[in-house]
Amino acid sequence: MKLSDLTETVARKNESPTPTNGSSGQTIEDAQQYIWQHRRRGVACPCCDRVCKVYKRTVTGGMARWLIELVKLWRKTGGRWVDITQKPMTDYHRSGDYGKLVYWGLCEPKPNTDRRKTRRSGLWRPTELGVAFVSDQKPIARYCHVYLNKPIAFSGPDVTIQQALGTKFSYADVMRP
Repeated sequence: MKLSDLTETVARKNESPTPTNGSSGQTIEDAQQYIWQHRRRGVACPCCDRVCKVYKRTVTGGMARWLIELVKLWRKTGGRWVDITQKPMTDYHRSGDYGKLVYWGLCEPKPNTDRRKTRRSGLWRPTELGVAFVSDQKPIARYCHVYLNKPIAFSGPDVTIQQALGTKFSYADVMRP
């Protein structure tokens, strides 16, 4: 993070609305109510300074492409966990947005049993819904609303895998073995 970015972040935080009764004497319930009232715009928690905001997410073409590759490899391995740190999966997860597919329940990471090395195991698999979505059998909601890294609502029209891919990728080409 550059110093200018940090300065902007602090300035935005100082512009956030503050509870009318100030921080002192405020109860946890007051803080929760204050955060919930300002969740759409985003606000710093008066208790811990964490930014609390509802984010509106969508499945991008790159995320849809990654999920297709995950399903292909999962099928090829007979339904085993797929190591996304190995080729060819490393070609498709440069941005890290694939982790957001969990919000829709399209895939899941294998819990890491050895937290001394890394936070995640690097192993992933599609869910039943993820396989149905990739197979163009079941659409998903266009938007997932995420609060504190958890989905709280879905909205918008349903989208198919082909719509999620957009014009950047050809579904027929991507689905070839």
